Amino acid sequence: MSLRASKFARLAAVLLLGLSACSPDGTPSGLSRTLDIVENGPIVPVVQSETVVPGANVAVVFRNTVGFEFWFNPCERFVERRVDGAWRRLPDELRLCNSMAYILLPNAEREELVDAPLDLTSGTYRFVFPMRRPAAPDIAHWAASTSFAVRASSPVGVR
Repeated sequence: MSLRASKFARLAAVLLLGLSACSPDGTPSGLSRTLDIVENGPIVPVVQSETVVPGANVAVVFRNTVGFEFWFNPCERFVERRVDGAWRRLPDELRLCNSMAYILLPNAEREELVDAPLDLTSGTYRFVFPMRRPAAPDIAHWAASTSFAVRASSPVGVR
């Protein structure tokens, strides 16, 4: 295959992935919520702040620890809260995501901004992202981020 044909095939795959819609339950098209969520797996999303403000954009470094690339979209995520020692998924909030595939190269990292939901209350949370392989974009690894805290804000004027 020529270099030009290879680039075209890759672009076509990225566009196909990017044009895929979310299903009514918020699952990115072609993905199953039954796949295990992996902590410290091949992709390690590291939240760059220990404490997060609800509604803020949070810097997350996606670390690829293996020798092949993944595709992802930082907007396609859900949030889990730590309750009684277990992670519980929060209901998906309504949000619109651009249909884009971000490429995470082998053994590399990249930083992206991820929006924290507005309705987070005090507690410990994490993001969970679907990660796709270019050769099989319908197969995902659900990568769990490092945890972050949301603290109750003090009333205005109180220190």
